[in-house]
Amino acid sequence: MATDQAKHRKWADQQIAVLLDLGIDLPDAQRSVQFVLDNMPEDADPNTWIPPAEMLYHEPSAPENVQEARAAWYASESVPGKYKRLLDAREEKTNE
Repeated sequence: MATDQAKHRKWADQQIAVLLDLGIDLPDAQRSVQFVLDNMPEDADPNTWIPPAEMLYHEPSAPENVQEARAAWYASESVPGKYKRLLDAREEKTNE
């Protein structure tokens, strides 16, 4: 299902540049664009192709990516402390 990567190199470079301008870091921008190139059907237009929900639903998050996101969330000065605690919040069990 992967498309010819050389055929869409100009599109990929433009998309990475736009993502960088939006504040996305380079590895995430490259990974997002690579996902499209790896999964888009051969005859699809990368400007209009949308991955089916089933594909996104079954795409697992790698444990190292989850841990990176967790560390970034805690380290971010723009996230208030009360929200940082929500990441690891658990429901309290009561004995009634």
